[in-house]
Amino acid sequence: MIVRTSSHGTWLMFLCFLFGQLIGARAQTSDVTPGSPPATGTPPATSTAAETTPKPPETLPTPPSNYPNIQYLKNQAGELVPVLKGVEFEGYLKYLDALRTAKSSDIEKWSIGRLALEGTSGGDFAELTAKIEIQILEESKTIFVPLRLGEATLRDEEHTGPGTCGLWKSDPEQGQIWWFRGAGKYELTLKLLVPVRTRESPNRRIQLSLPVSTVSDLKLHVKAPRVRTLTEEGTARLQVTSLDGESTIELFGLGTKLDFSWQPIAQQNNLNPTFHSRTAMNVLIDGQSVLLEANQR
Repeated sequence: MIVRTSSHGTWLMFLCFLFGQLIGARAQTSDVTPGSPPATGTPPATSTAAETTPKPPETLPTPPSNYPNIQYLKNQAGELVPVLKGVEFEGYLKYLDALRTAKSSDIEKWSIGRLALEGTSGGDFAELTAKIEIQILEESKTIFVPLRLGEATLRDEEHTGPGTCGLWKSDPEQGQIWWFRGAGKYELTLKLLVPVRTRESPNRRIQLSLPVSTVSDLKLHVKAPRVRTLTEEGTARLQVTSLDGESTIELFGLGTKLDFSWQPIAQQNNLNPTFHSRTAMNVLIDGQSVLLEANQR
């Protein structure tokens, strides 16, 4: 069987084929906006390796050798601050709140019964030992006590008491500020190094800020057989004793500012002067006259 097609049928089939190709191409490109990236596929890399690589952990500072129980935590600004080991972050925040709420009313919750200073001075510094008796009246709250002593350098410390205590910080105005937790009597023993001013040579001068106390005294041993002392009138009672080439200066009722001077005095010779002489006399008698000759050595 032979099928014959006319020229009109051929053109009709060609137009149907072309129309189908156009419909298919339109379906493939209908969801694509000119100039936009393809909807599927792997997006191009736009970040660098430094941005995708996690940063290594920050290196924590090494705690000082004399404070082995220190660790570091970040505050709200991201800064590392030292705190005691074993303290959780919530506890650290409570500690900061306690510092912010510490008020001057704490003065009613502590008192200093006695302050005793004793030491020696032989050069540009005086080595003093301060013994301080402190009574804490608050049981459940941390009490901050300003001990002043700002001119001195703290070399060592010992303390006894019913609770816990320690040096908080050194303040330019209030000096050494200690914290106490637990009511009762505490005894502090502080080893201090106090500068001795020698600008008004040969005078020596000590200045030291002190806390308010019921009883206060100073005993200073000076390597000089005799000294002349000078204190502000009405500030303290003074007593000086000398023994074995050394002088001991004692002050009572120091107040809140220790300020006194002394000057070594050269040792005087206590020997009484003596005069020795020898006289030789010659007597010559000639008739009615007498001649005397005397030689004295």
